[in-house]
Amino acid sequence: MKMRRSWLSTSYLTNEKGVTDIIVYAWGIAISLCVFVLFFISSSFVRQALEVQRIAGGELRDSMRIHNGLTPGTQSFIIRELERRGFDGDKITVTGTPAGANFGTELTASVSYVYDFPIISMLDSAFPNLIGYRPIIIRSEQHAYALGVVR
Repeated sequence: MKMRRSWLSTSYLTNEKGVTDIIVYAWGIAISLCVFVLFFISSSFVRQALEVQRIAGGELRDSMRIHNGLTPGTQSFIIRELERRGFDGDKITVTGTPAGANFGTELTASVSYVYDFPIISMLDSAFPNLIGYRPIIIRSEQHAYALGVVR
């Protein structure tokens, strides 16, 4: 009794061109999937980095100029504003020159956010010794001069 071969084995797997087509299509799908995942991860990171930069560049710098430094109220406002936009409040740090500086003093402030890439951190928790992943810190540093508006 002779066994009948299936269509797949006779037409594609015995023909070198058919096997090459299968391999090319499989690699094309894998590469397309990787590009899509990287684009998705990158877009979230870029969006959050731009949001930190925008808030630190606007509200933080103006408040430091007016109050001659960084006040606790400004720190809590920046954290609340970022939390309102979807950031995790435990991962936000706001530091800078304390309020009370003299007119013309250079002031510096920094807003930092610890960003975890979601898929990579999930893989790292599943296989801790394989990847060795560390989160990325999004940081925005601002420089201004005390204007002496509030005395």
